[in-house]
Amino acid sequence: MMTLLWLLAAATLLFQVFVSVCLLRSDAYSSSQRTLQCVLIWCLPLLGAWLSYSMIRASTYERRPDRQFTSQDDQSVAPGVHGGSGS
Repeated sequence: MMTLLWLLAAATLLFQVFVSVCLLRSDAYSSSQRTLQCVLIWCLPLLGAWLSYSMIRASTYERRPDRQFTSQDDQSVAPGVHGGSGS
């Protein structure tokens, strides 16, 4: 039973360290936001780390470029079709 508690404590600690490193490497937040999230991570061990990790993942997901998007410059457009020249 005691071994299980030590394993849970070690896993929680590793998750907190992992989330803290992810937070410090993220450029989506200001320094004051990072500081407050680090306080949240370490004051509320599992819940704070989970909340911060969720926010980091959400901000990272929103910032990814859309790989399906093709800009108009890359498309082949027939002359006179775009821009209304001629008629």
